Amino acid sequence: MEPIEVTGKTIEEAVQAGLSSLGLSKDQKDQVEIEVMDEGSRGFLGLVGFRHARVRMRAVHAGPSSTGSAVSSRTSASPEAGPPSDRGGQRRVSAGRVGALQSNIDENAVDKGALSHGAKFLEGLVSVMGLDAEVYESQVEDITMLEVEGKSLGVLIGRHGETLDSIQYLVNLAANRAVRASGEEERVRYVVDVAGYRKKREETLRAMAAEAADKVMGDRKKQVLEPMSALERRVVHMALKDVQGVVTHSEGREPYRRIVISPSD
Repeated sequence: MEPIEVTGKTIEEAVQAGLSSLGLSKDQKDQVEIEVMDEGSRGFLGLVGFRHARVRMRAVHAGPSSTGSAVSSRTSASPEAGPPSDRGGQRRVSAGRVGALQSNIDENAVDKGALSHGAKFLEGLVSVMGLDAEVYESQVEDITMLEVEGKSLGVLIGRHGETLDSIQYLVNLAANRAVRASGEEERVRYVVDVAGYRKKREETLRAMAAEAADKVMGDRKKQVLEPMSALERRVVHMALKDVQGVVTHSEGREPYRRIVISPSD
């Protein structure tokens, strides 16, 4: 029988898909030869560089002394599962994984100077990802702003800022772990921006909100906006809170929660 090639997020997932294609059950795994063509990659933090595992499989007649499938591999490393998804489509990792990652990043971070824990973590993250960028830190009331400037930084932003939100979550998690480890009790809060994306996105959202509000007041019919993160929904709510003739509320469940703009009574 001619071999087939199948892919999956992991080798095991690819093998299961191949067994199904060959009309075999999981218990009949000993009736196939499996060659691992590519063990795949979970990518860095599950954010970039993800690659599916790929295997070649061929059905064979199981001998009476078969104890398992014949498996060959071109590499020896075992694949790892990516971090679990959090609501809102964001990618999150466990505290233990962040701790291991932080140790690795601290070894690669350079010129830390007097940067805060979160800034050091972000600087190391950017360095590990091989990006030509700098991290700038500033304080706005009780929030620490971290701005990344450089070239080709779209990979840090993602669709509608989803990757950026995930990175911001990791920075806050790692920084607060470090704060607790040092014996401090005060929680720190970071906002991460890349190439001024958040400011540009805020301007876009305000313009979108104003246009939708004008339409609502003209047609006297509600407008339902696209799904947004909690941070983006707050921008829209704040932009319209003092606009006469319209009211706003959010409805739906993450990651599909939307803002509804309705005519006021």
